[in-house]
Amino acid sequence: MEDSVVGQLAVYARSQPDKAAIVAGGDSISYGGLYDSVRGFCAYLKHNGIKKGDFVVCRASAAVWYWTAFFGVHLAGGVFVPLEKDCSDETIAATAHSLGDVFAVISIASDAEAVLDACKVFVPQSSVAALARSHLDPEAVFDFPKSDDIGQILFTTGTTGKAKGVVLDHKYFIEPARRNTELPYGTATVMALPAPMNHLLSVGRCTCVLLHGGTAVLLDGLTDLGAFYSAVDDAGVNSFTLPPSALNYIIALTGDEFSARADRFVFIEIGGEKLPRARQIELMRLLPSVRLFIVYASTETGEISCYEFSADGATENRIGRPVPGTIVRFTDECGVEVAASEDDPAYITVQSDTLMRGYWKDEESTAKVKRGDRVTMSDYGYTDADGYLCIAGRAGDVIISGGHKINPTEVENIALESGLAAECVCTGRRDEMFGKIVTLLVVPKDGGNLDKIAMKNYLSERLEGYKTPKIIERIDKVRRNANGKIDRRYYAE
Repeated sequence: MEDSVVGQLAVYARSQPDKAAIVAGGDSISYGGLYDSVRGFCAYLKHNGIKKGDFVVCRASAAVWYWTAFFGVHLAGGVFVPLEKDCSDETIAATAHSLGDVFAVISIASDAEAVLDACKVFVPQSSVAALARSHLDPEAVFDFPKSDDIGQILFTTGTTGKAKGVVLDHKYFIEPARRNTELPYGTATVMALPAPMNHLLSVGRCTCVLLHGGTAVLLDGLTDLGAFYSAVDDAGVNSFTLPPSALNYIIALTGDEFSARADRFVFIEIGGEKLPRARQIELMRLLPSVRLFIVYASTETGEISCYEFSADGATENRIGRPVPGTIVRFTDECGVEVAASEDDPAYITVQSDTLMRGYWKDEESTAKVKRGDRVTMSDYGYTDADGYLCIAGRAGDVIISGGHKINPTEVENIALESGLAAECVCTGRRDEMFGKIVTLLVVPKDGGNLDKIAMKNYLSERLEGYKTPKIIERIDKVRRNANGKIDRRYYAE
């Protein structure tokens, strides 16, 4: 495997030029066609004076032109900076100014003075394909980026709500694809990717598919499930990468339709947050012959661990063993390594040679999480008796009541197994004696009345006393953030 994704793309352009590389919105491009487009767009950028390390800010899109730009910038030695597809001109301009000297902005046609003033070259996204065609020189020779060169900056808000630019080298995407042989990627992989194209889940998995010579099927969200199934059927999709919220949405509305296609699917990856044990069991029932994986990762570290629950069993907290090349340790608030257990979890700290360089122009935030070749996550965890890495929840979400640490997702998952809850949130309410009192907010099944006594009895039979909610209340819906995760800051007191 080459030292960059665009370098590997060139290999497949020679060995399988006619094979579909990307399918998006009725458009399709082969490996040979994609690499020609990348070379053409690279030539356009070089013609306009791009230099190694220059920034190109781009509005993300589930489209072929987007990946032409992505790899064209890399081949030109630039740094690709994707933003949300619906971001405003003000956000684009502010991001460009925060980066400093931005070479180009790729976005919808704009006459916004702030955007035009923030870059040397403005490229309408509708012009990318035409510019690539017009500047393609079949005889031109380009140097591929090295694995240690900066390739992209991905902006993430994490748990703080403040956007931070995560600086990533090319090896960030290459090394996991080289090392993790547990996931069954290959040239036959046809993977559907419905997550936003500026998020790690889609960027990482699209590049992984292309590194293995497969086909990436880009979907513009899941608002239209009819269009989703049409794309899946037309492209011959046999694998997915989905966040739990997207998976829940598909199963809740069209579980039987999804299950009817099970014999076509090879594997499904679930990433972004924990998947409750009850949902794991339901998935194995719906898709008995499909390999089902939980992948634990973060933008700062890349892939950390992988767990095939369809083979090793549904569990509440397991997220697998660390992928090759990654060492997981446990540390306290000061970064000192400690022993961790289910009753006393500690911060998950990841040691690897593919971590982020840091947060762009934010040494203070970088120093809080990165020490040398280690990054400390905001998750608590431990290793169980069988050697599996287990997650005990976000450090800021853990409820401390009477000196005990309670993982809210453990309580939520068991509540969901009761059959009494459609959704729920476990949070802590302030108490002078205990610090926090465990509280469960429940959306009843089918929107009916909530049997609080039945729910409390069910939980008390399955949870230790200090974990059992002292307060149970009915709510109409669970508030979630833009990524579909529970908005725990909203519920925190």
